[in-house]
Amino acid sequence: MMRTGGQTGRLAFLVLAGLLAAGIAGCGYHFAGRVIGLPKHIQSIAVPPFENATFEPRLDDIFTRAVTNELIRDGRLALVPADRADAVLQARIVSYDQVPLSFDAAQRAREMRIRVRFDLSLVERTTKKTLWKETGMETRPTGAAFKVVDSIETTKTNKDEALQNVAKDFSEDLVARMFEAF
Repeated sequence: MMRTGGQTGRLAFLVLAGLLAAGIAGCGYHFAGRVIGLPKHIQSIAVPPFENATFEPRLDDIFTRAVTNELIRDGRLALVPADRADAVLQARIVSYDQVPLSFDAAQRAREMRIRVRFDLSLVERTTKKTLWKETGMETRPTGAAFKVVDSIETTKTNKDEALQNVAKDFSEDLVARMFEAF
């Protein structure tokens, strides 16, 4: 039996539609704006200032700000004060390192990579139950390198820019992990 062009086209369309539906269902795709996996009553979050257990100044401000900005951008949870939040993100910066990546002929570091490590938990405010926890979460190396030059001011600017990049990458990873952990 021979099929006409219209029947073959419809069959091809149905097969493609079925494959697309199966692919979407199997790839973890979800609609933005929905909290996936968190208990239904968790609709808001508080982010108190990160605890900085390192000697590197301002890390607590930089990373707290980056995470709050990412939560606002993400929009799945309302960002509220701790006394009204359903959950509280507790974060401690446990280490900060600058690792040399390249050297000049005189063996002076010319490029450094920033590495920051955190202990994190998401705690239900009323019950104090830990909803999600990760110890030793480390920043990605992407965007973490900066040039060391003869000008102290320029090197500091380079480092500050790299630190902002690291904080942005970290905040994106953190928010994704919070929701994926469920």
